Amino acid sequence: MCARFVSLESSGMIAEFFGAHPDLNEDLANWPPRYNVAPTQAIRVIMRETNDTPPAIDVMRWGLIPRWQRTDTRSAPLINARAETASEKPSFRDSFIHRRCVVAMTGFYEWTPGTPKRQPHLIRPRTRAMLAVAGIWNPAHREFGPSVAILTTAANRDMAQLHDRMPVLLDPDTWPVWLDPELEDVNVLAAMVSSVPDGQLQSSPVSTVVNSVRAEGPHLFLPPAATSDHLRAPKPQQLFTDEFGG
Repeated sequence: MCARFVSLESSGMIAEFFGAHPDLNEDLANWPPRYNVAPTQAIRVIMRETNDTPPAIDVMRWGLIPRWQRTDTRSAPLINARAETASEKPSFRDSFIHRRCVVAMTGFYEWTPGTPKRQPHLIRPRTRAMLAVAGIWNPAHREFGPSVAILTTAANRDMAQLHDRMPVLLDPDTWPVWLDPELEDVNVLAAMVSSVPDGQLQSSPVSTVVNSVRAEGPHLFLPPAATSDHLRAPKPQQLFTDEFGG
């Protein structure tokens, strides 16, 4: 599962890293670093609408809105989609086949049981390069703007001690294929997101302040012992499920 992540790079850095179109609108050019990106918030994705145009950065709501959903409900958003079943589930099938993207991350968080609070861990690539996470998206629909879900797969050895699921990480050779809007072969796509090699990631416990979706700033990276009690924020009121809706 991936329910919170970090995005510190500028939009220009993301565009250069992924070979995306360098022209950015004002919002993207001034996008601030984020230490605690949460579901339902706006996130940056790399997508490609046609093979005649280069990849581009777009902004979407994190939490896929099914095409048939008429109003914004109080149900948990579709923030994650299981890679093993995304090509079969009605909520995700069309997006998996026709509308894929990459979510650029500096790192992401995962939690383990703790006393008195669950202990968050920051997971980052050992190389400190950006993570390219597989995503699927839906276009704007009724009152909703474009929305996106992150694909997850079974945890590798790097992640198994923290959780049994993890985001699908794409390597540079895979980005162009995943973003190819003309690729519709389910077997090829499924093979690309079936697993993540070991040895890419490292984790470290961080401040429990990050447990609040309202918390933001570099102090979230501090180790637990370095965080004073008076800085701790309330525990979030909602946890997010992997997937629902068929």
